Amino acid sequence: MTGFPDPLMALESGSIKSKFLSLEVIFVGVPIITWPYFHQSSIYPFDIFFVSSINEFNKIKDCSLHENTLNFGCPSLDYKYLVSKTSLDNNQDNDRDIALLIAVNNTNPAFSDWPQLDETNKITQALVESGFSVLIKVHPRSDKQFRKNLNLNKYINVTNESIKSAIDSSALVVSYLSTGIFVAIAKKVPTLLYIPRSLTYNQGFQRGTFAKELYFESYEDNSTRIDTFCTKVTNISELVEKSNTTTMKSYTLFEKQFNPNGASKRIVDYFLDNYKRDSN
Repeated sequence: MTGFPDPLMALESGSIKSKFLSLEVIFVGVPIITWPYFHQSSIYPFDIFFVSSINEFNKIKDCSLHENTLNFGCPSLDYKYLVSKTSLDNNQDNDRDIALLIAVNNTNPAFSDWPQLDETNKITQALVESGFSVLIKVHPRSDKQFRKNLNLNKYINVTNESIKSAIDSSALVVSYLSTGIFVAIAKKVPTLLYIPRSLTYNQGFQRGTFAKELYFESYEDNSTRIDTFCTKVTNISELVEKSNTTTMKSYTLFEKQFNPNGASKRIVDYFLDNYKRDSN
């Protein structure tokens, strides 16, 4: 973990790695986001780079992006850890199950041309008509107008809780292309990935080669890298149809990809085995 608010700036101003080496400290990198693979490992001169998934590990190895890449799994998605942090105090409506809708950053160039506000208002209303109360988790970097123009009412509200906490009271999670979806899957909550072709083929995604490579296994086929871990829907009618019938997809596939359970111990053991100094 770099420990720097802006590692690239620090790197340009005076060689982070040489400073670390002079202090006999190893420079360890970890993924910025939890997605099947992400290439920031090639940006900085890490001594070690920990990946969080098999796909990321294989991609970095295949592209020779880093010499010392290790995969002990993704600790933040450890089921026992997440369950231990489960909030026991939730405000669930007694008459309705709660559906959590995780929005994305509408100022992100990849999403900025997609009418997320209109889609969100339609989805939340459809979920209410299907018998849910809806909590919307607005992305913290979305512009203020997005939150202001949401159609809120007795059954539709914005939550200021963290995604982890909001999931605790939810019977269903609906997400656009948000990394928050992994927490829901890791906590074994039925999850819908909502990705209409209007999102896939908005101008932002068409311009963004990096975004395509990050999110999609096959951009042309609208096939994302996480289709196997959750139920994907491409329109609101399909979302409504599956909102009351969706169950948790096979956790085994998710566990195989991210190997989260026990990951923290494996990482600590690695350092104890390889970097523990003789106290004498």
